[in-house]
Amino acid sequence: MKTAYLIRVSKLAFPIFAGLLSNTLVGVADTAFLGQVGAHEQSAGGYASLFYLVAFIVAYGLSIGLQIRIAQAFGAKKYSEIPQYFLIGLLGVFVYSLIFCALIFGLGKIVLGMMLSDPELLQQTMAYLQVRVWGSLWHFPMLSFYALLVGTENSKPIGIIYMAAAALNVVFDYGFIFGNLGFPALGLQGAALATILAELIAFFMFIWVAFRQKTTFFHLNIPPFARLRELGLALAHTSIPLILQNVVSMVSWFAFFTMVEKTGLLYFQWSVILRSIYGPFMMVGLGIGAATNSLTGQFWGEGNRGEIWPLLKSAALLAALSSIVVGSALFILEQPIALLFTSDPELLSLAPITFPVLFLGLVMFSVCQTFFNGLSGMGRTREALGIELVAVSVYLIYTMAVIAYIIPPRIDLIWMAEGVYMLALGAGSLWFLVHWLKPYALSKKTIS
Repeated sequence: MKTAYLIRVSKLAFPIFAGLLSNTLVGVADTAFLGQVGAHEQSAGGYASLFYLVAFIVAYGLSIGLQIRIAQAFGAKKYSEIPQYFLIGLLGVFVYSLIFCALIFGLGKIVLGMMLSDPELLQQTMAYLQVRVWGSLWHFPMLSFYALLVGTENSKPIGIIYMAAAALNVVFDYGFIFGNLGFPALGLQGAALATILAELIAFFMFIWVAFRQKTTFFHLNIPPFARLRELGLALAHTSIPLILQNVVSMVSWFAFFTMVEKTGLLYFQWSVILRSIYGPFMMVGLGIGAATNSLTGQFWGEGNRGEIWPLLKSAALLAALSSIVVGSALFILEQPIALLFTSDPELLSLAPITFPVLFLGLVMFSVCQTFFNGLSGMGRTREALGIELVAVSVYLIYTMAVIAYIIPPRIDLIWMAEGVYMLALGAGSLWFLVHWLKPYALSKKTIS
């Protein structure tokens, strides 16, 4: 296991982690602030954010495919392909954002009405979404800039931009939700407005950073149509399985919360809070996973494939240690963390039985995501989709069985589904990685 890999993954992952954490804290701030407005507003904001996230994950899947292609071109020193891939990806997510806006206003209420049984919760969820959806016009295209920076190992600006956006979001939340700082008091819709304004500022910051890069390969030249078509098909070949994989993953989360809602408002409200707590802790695994994905893609593009397995082992060790250290806060600061979101004694009583489950899920998530991202970074996105489908099936069957057969329902066993899902995801990823990387590892040993 090489220390150089640990250092390289850490240098790339830390700014990504800081940026993702800051971005996630936006949702935490919304949940915390809306908890002071009312329980229904808090639940509606959380459910609407999850609904939006299902759509966002399609754009995210395209951006990960774009990141893989850019990283492979960067590793192979095919610098002229990088701006061409970037242009295709940017146009693709912008068109998708326009389609998403039209679907929300046309079919959003019908779709949500089939999922939510509480009329007030339905009305407030839709009120939030009708404001939030406008942010997709710049939030989704922003992911193309993220893919460009991560794919070329220039992740430092990501952390700075997302931290600035998070700070602005908290200020806007304070103003637009409660009517402070001279802003009107808009309650639930104010939280949505605060988010889209902060994202708009972040989008312009990404544009400024991208066009100030002093690298020789970032020039937005438009290639001939035949070349655009060839690169577009290559990007689609990588991205479509990732999009489907991420949609399946997020729809499973959506299905999970829909099933929890049927157990009663108490467990549903606490699950919304747990998701907000879990989100920031997940950023450790996501940051290391994104760095692993990019570096694996670079090694694959360089043809240096015998180094991928040592890289993955180093990254997995870093992910495990980091998640254990960060996750220890769930035990040390159990009550303060829970009190950030609610003062309801009945909800607070659920923290001691669910936080250990959350910690276990966090460690498994961080390690398993590292191997899963390594598989995607190699360009094996179809296989990754197959693993995702199996893991999600196991996850949903487990959740349905726990809710159906354990009476009264137990929230700790319900949330154990996250660990079950990660176990299936990690096992499938490791099987494929060992199968494909073994010849390169043996070749490396023979040469040495």
